[in-house]
Amino acid sequence: MKMKRMVPILVILVGLLLSVPYVARLHAQAQVTAEQLEKIRGRKVTEAEVREANDLMRKWTEYYKVMDKRRFHIKGEVVDEQGNRLTGVTMLVSKSVSGGWWQNDQSIFIGEYTINGIFEVRESGCEDVRLSFEKGGYYRQSIRFSDDAKANTREIQERIMKGLPVEEPLVGKEGLRIVMEKKGEQVHLGEHNTPLIYNMDGSGEVLDFDLPRTYPMRKVGDISDTDTKSLPPNCLYMIAEKDEVGNIALDTIYPRRIRVTIKGEPGSGFIVYKPRDRYQSGQKSLHEMKQAPESGYEPTMVLEAEDIKMFRTSGRVYGFPFYFKIKNNYGKGLITYCLVSKDGKTIFLSGSIFSNFKGSRNLESIIPLP
Repeated sequence: MKMKRMVPILVILVGLLLSVPYVARLHAQAQVTAEQLEKIRGRKVTEAEVREANDLMRKWTEYYKVMDKRRFHIKGEVVDEQGNRLTGVTMLVSKSVSGGWWQNDQSIFIGEYTINGIFEVRESGCEDVRLSFEKGGYYRQSIRFSDDAKANTREIQERIMKGLPVEEPLVGKEGLRIVMEKKGEQVHLGEHNTPLIYNMDGSGEVLDFDLPRTYPMRKVGDISDTDTKSLPPNCLYMIAEKDEVGNIALDTIYPRRIRVTIKGEPGSGFIVYKPRDRYQSGQKSLHEMKQAPESGYEPTMVLEAEDIKMFRTSGRVYGFPFYFKIKNNYGKGLITYCLVSKDGKTIFLSGSIFSNFKGSRNLESIIPLP
């Protein structure tokens, strides 16, 4: 949702001079006065300059009104993973409509339809259209259409600036293929969800798999002393790389390198998962990880600064996905957050890990994972 109208008039004027397109998203017909314009420009203005400013604001307002009333024409098919068209699929259609002054955009449910293999959707007067597809025994698929109309944005701008009539832009999509993924045997997975801690002096907190999952963290005086009994027999811990003077090594604000290790019986360890798309959400990565590999686990996985920077970008959570094995149980996890304390002496590493405690490699969760 966008709060597009709650902007003071002074901001409107500054935007008019510095970033007219942003101002025009207000969709307001407010008039700029000579006094207001003079405060911004710091000098006397002429009537012609005031008329020009108001005319420009009016044109950009008209442009965004047009862009908020797109027309949509979407055609496609729904298939299974083998490419066969599916019948009896429920399609849910909704759209977003621009609100008025002081209002949020409004989400409007259009309807629920049963489709048999192919579909066609026509909607108008909205900012975007959302389609969701459901069928028993398959995972739900959703898709949103919005920005396709930007292809003819420049032409629309030019016509409005010249005072020529324009039509609402058309978002057309043909040949769309929605692939429905079949559900397998789903299971309940146990979750551990607490942060690892590493201090510059070597102390910290580790995840002890022998403790109750309600709070499995154990304080350790020297995590790096792995040859002693300081560490629990079945645990997960991290150690950050240090620089030449013994401080935690940083790459700007991120740790330069972190080693995450599982201590356990022979065969315990990690396998780093490579997502189909590096920039897909962490949730999607966890969804893809349905069966853990039987072997090939390494005790330690290394996170470089570039991996850590990818955890969160532009408000999205990507994460660092992995399989793991401990106490003859298999699981999967996603590291999503790394924080360095202000004094640079402590690192917090957090995420979620999910285990199948029955010794099975099946990790297809019956509950959608975050």
